[in-house]
Amino acid sequence: MKSLLRLLWCFLACISMPLAARATDEKPDFEKIAPGQTFVLAAPVGTTTDLLGMGFDEQLSEFDAAGNRHRAFASKHKKVPENQYFAQFEQLDNEFKLKAHARFLTSSMNVGFSQEKRYMVLRVYQLKEVATLEPTKPLEAVPLVAQKIFYGWALNVVIEGDLSTFTAEAATELTTAGADIEATVKRYSLKKYVHLVGLEAKNKGHIPVALDPAKFNDEFRVADTPAPIFVEYKVMKELFSPKLSWQRSGFIPGRYRLANVSFKVAETKANGNSWDAMNGRPDPLIAVLIDGAQVDTCLRKDVFEGQCPSEKVVTLTEQSALQLKVSDKDLSEHDLVGTASLDNIMSAGRPYAAIELTTQDSLQSATVTFVPVSGPPPAVAAPAPP
Repeated sequence: MKSLLRLLWCFLACISMPLAARATDEKPDFEKIAPGQTFVLAAPVGTTTDLLGMGFDEQLSEFDAAGNRHRAFASKHKKVPENQYFAQFEQLDNEFKLKAHARFLTSSMNVGFSQEKRYMVLRVYQLKEVATLEPTKPLEAVPLVAQKIFYGWALNVVIEGDLSTFTAEAATELTTAGADIEATVKRYSLKKYVHLVGLEAKNKGHIPVALDPAKFNDEFRVADTPAPIFVEYKVMKELFSPKLSWQRSGFIPGRYRLANVSFKVAETKANGNSWDAMNGRPDPLIAVLIDGAQVDTCLRKDVFEGQCPSEKVVTLTEQSALQLKVSDKDLSEHDLVGTASLDNIMSAGRPYAAIELTTQDSLQSATVTFVPVSGPPPAVAAPAPP
């Protein structure tokens, strides 16, 4: 009898367990969002202090199926003046964050948020005042509640990229880019969407992403009256949200541009003789081969080391290998300097970074750099150079 009761208790406990909680047992890629955690989102148009204390569901909607609003706390608040400048990045790494930001930014910024892409949100703002909900007796249990409204002037930036190129390393680089944020966005083939609140760009044709307070003041005019720029929401009930994985930087099969080849040659031949007459320096001729086929060449004159910028676009597979053949170009016969190789490009490094090659003979060092190329391949591939 006791065994039967225990079995019945277990059955009832299992079926009463929240669906999201059960899902986390089956899918370890769910993230637990604990009570007390807060989220800061762009303030909806027309935000007033009446929003403070209002309840929201897991979709950040303040209306239920019947169109009713639910107040979790009495609308009692206090306002405190502030005078602070912030520049904050947020990586959208779960579906809750993605949907929450999409709810308030899609209409104002025309961003079509997609789970197939990755996003970061940058908030650059001058904070002038904060309205904070004062604690009172709860009126109703809700998943989330609006507890703060921030006033001031804000530059909201949504940065979007493909899953394969907007990697975890790219996100980290953005947060440390400083004044080079525009260059970083371009280098990783990202898109940015900008929305101003209480600001007007002095240059009508260009809205800069200004992180430095001095540049911020130089580039924008501010409104006379601080506007609601952000709302802080507090989690009241335990939530679960699927994680959005951010790929680590690495190669995947596809099209890449051979952006650069660097090399360093020994100052003498293997026998100790100089490369050219009168102790002359060599004229390195570099041939680049991928999977045995020559794809590019480069010639540098009178140097022991140098670089060869390239615009050659190639297709790399899971097994693609690379080889460099370096010769000292002469009028009649070219002397072999040495070779360098990568047995497997995919496992050797990551895009945008210089990858060291294994060198032989008088070629002391060599690197190659590949950059992903977006878009479909050309209809007809160009033939490799002879």
